[in-house]
Formats: sequence, structure tokens, C-alpha cells
Amino acid sequence: MLTATFFLVVTAVGTVLALMRGPFWALLVYANVYFNSPHPGVNWWAASLPDVRWSLFTFAVLGLSMVLHRDRLATHENSTLKWIFAFLVLTLITSHANPADIETAREYSYMLFTFFLIGYALVKTLADLDQLKFFLLLVIAFATNLSIKAVTEGKRIHARLENIGTADALGSNEFGLLLVAIIPLLIPFLFHGKLWERICCLLALPLLINAVILTSSRTAIVALVGAALFCALFLADVKVKKYFVIFTVLVVPAFISLADEYFIERMSTLFVSDQVSQEQLDEISSGRLAIWGHGLEMSADYPLGAGPGGFRAMSRFYMPEEILVYKPGRTYGARAAHSSYLLVLVEQGWVGLLLYLTLCFSALWMLIRNIVLYKRKERLHTFSGFLLMGLCFSLLTVLIGSHFTSRVYYEFFWWQIALSVIGSSLAARWLEENLDVAG
Repeated sequence: MLTATFFLVVTAVGTVLALMRGPFWALLVYANVYFNSPHPGVNWWAASLPDVRWSLFTFAVLGLSMVLHRDRLATHENSTLKWIFAFLVLTLITSHANPADIETAREYSYMLFTFFLIGYALVKTLADLDQLKFFLLLVIAFATNLSIKAVTEGKRIHARLENIGTADALGSNEFGLLLVAIIPLLIPFLFHGKLWERICCLLALPLLINAVILTSSRTAIVALVGAALFCALFLADVKVKKYFVIFTVLVVPAFISLADEYFIERMSTLFVSDQVSQEQLDEISSGRLAIWGHGLEMSADYPLGAGPGGFRAMSRFYMPEEILVYKPGRTYGARAAHSSYLLVLVEQGWVGLLLYLTLCFSALWMLIRNIVLYKRKERLHTFSGFLLMGLCFSLLTVLIGSHFTSRVYYEFFWWQIALSVIGSSLAARWLEENLDVAG
């Protein structure tokens, strides 16, 4: 009851501040609703709250505040949003042009529409570097709270943490990928933040790592390591490479000291010999190879897309029973795509995959382009430079992880796209202003 009361107080105070002072406060309340989902299926205390669609309510407050305080809205360059909008329009078309599951298609289309709106709201609301810093620190704090919850309330099913996380990331792979996308956001605060920011992030780091270990998610580890290597080898300059070494010295010993036998055993399956059998390979991949093969068969039959939700709806017609997952109350099984790119290919078609890859590359390229500029101006070791590296690192984790798990209808990914736009814009502005002063 105390937790529910605190949630109500935070929402009420944030709503008043949003209407009186600006949309930034409403955005903070919305983030609280996302990470502390007031849904009885996620948090037990939610049953004590009024029966309100909290995400819709807080977004309505955010929209109203944006209208009332439109003079305070940001003016970031947001060309990436046009690709998101194009992808959304195509999704709406496929959801009405003979989809495999019309009800699910419309539900997922509405979901993507809300993600587009919140992405747009993020870009228009976070107007300066201080607001972006505060928002990122709040995201880190919320993720740390979930990491503590993983220890105090979490249960491991088959040695993997389940049913802890945000409403759209309750599975072990999903929650693990969420955490490894947030860990890189600590980088600018650890190496160029204020003393209290460094201390808070240093305390949060082992908690986040411990939660990743509890998930035993190979997808999360592959994404974290792959993104770190790319940033360190291809983007960092000599000075920043030294900081990456320090970051590795902090992270690797934490993983080693906190890892348990279940985590070690599961991670060891990532290293296989050349003589591995097909049966062993299928077991290691958790059946993904077979699923991807059947998914390509679906895409061949539906080159223009089967509509949102089409992969699960059609999986029982393409896959053998031993691959399908059966849930209580269902007379037939279904299977997830286990790849964002395959999911888009099947549900939005080849055109949809092209748009999806374009918007991902557009956001990533904005970050890389500014990182290269910072390197050229020898400013990559500044807070703004570390921020660019952290955001790029974070986005890369989900882009790599999306090859092994479906993260299209997943809100935080669209936050990452928006944060890439905001971070790139603010970093470019900071560099221009500081070079002018230096000149």
C-alpha cells in the first residue's frame, strides 16, 4: 500500500508540475509508469490503485503540457522520425490488407503508433543537455530498482530469471537486453560526471550486472560484448580507449565475482567446437535456426507482409509441433520469431525490412557521424563525447540483440532511437558553441 501511495503522489505532483512548468515533468512521470508498471500482473501493489490506463493518462498530460508550453519545445534535427513514420504507415497498410490475424494486427499497429508518439514527444521535450542528463540518470535509477527487485522478489525458472522487468520485458532475454542497453548509459557519468553522479553510477553498476547474470541471457551477453568491441575498436580515439579499458576492468571482474554456476554453464555453450552435431547446434541455438528457416518460408509466401502478429499466427502452419509452444487454454501452439529483422520481413514484407533497417542505420549514423567529428576536433573525451559513445554503445546492443530476439513491439527500443536523435543534436550544438568560444 505504501508503494501504491508513493506512485500516486509522484504521478499527482508530476502532473501538476507538467501543467504549470512544462512537459519535461510529464515525461518523467511517463518514465516512472513505464519502469514501475502499475499493472497487477507486473507489480502486486498495483491492485491498490484506481483502475486507470496510466500510460494513456500520463501521455495525455504530456501532450497537453506540450501544447500549453509549446514555446519550450526543442528544435532538434529529427530526420530519423520520417523513417519511423514511414514504417508506421506501412504497418497500418499491412494490418488492413488481408493480415493473418486482424485483431492482433490492429492491436500491434496501435502499439507502434503510441511508440511513434512517445518518440516524437521525447525529441520535442528534452530540449537541453541538463534535461537529457537528468532523464538518463532517472532511467538508470529505475533500472537499478528493477535489478534490486530481481534479487528480492525474482524467481528463477530453469535457472533463468523470469517475470521481472518492465511490462514489455518480463522474459529473461528481454529483461537482459534491456539492462545491457542501459549499462552503457553509465559511461558519461562514470568518467565525466559530477562526484555524486559517479558514486551513484558506480554503486548501480554491480546491481545491473548481477541482474543480467540472473537472466542467464546469452543474447544479452553477446550484444553487450559485440557492441563494446565495435565502439572500442572502431569509434574510440586513444584517450577514450583508455577509458574503455577502465570500464572493462570494472565490468569483467564484477561479472566474474557475481557469476554463478548456472550463468557460467549457459555462457559456456556459446563456445562450440567445429565437430558439433546438428542436434547439438539446434539445442545451443534454442531452436532458432529451425525457426528462422521456417520464417523465411513464410516471407516467401508473403513478400508484402502478413501484418503485425502474422508470424505467431502462421507459425503453426509452417513449423512442426515439437517447435511450437503451447499455452494453457489454447488448442494450438505458436512460436516467436526470435529475430526483429525476420519478424519485420514476415510481417511488414521486404519494403518494411528496408524501412526498418534504414531507420536503424539513420539513428546509428547520426551518432557515428558526430563521434567522428568529435575525434577530429579532439573533444571525444568530454562529457558530450562520452555521451555520444554511450548512446551509440546502447543502440548497438539492441541492434545486435535484435538478431536473436524480437524487439520490434518494444517501447524502450523506440526510446533509444529518439535518444540517439536528441543526443546527436545536443552534442553537435555543444561542439559548435565550444569551438566558437575557443576560437
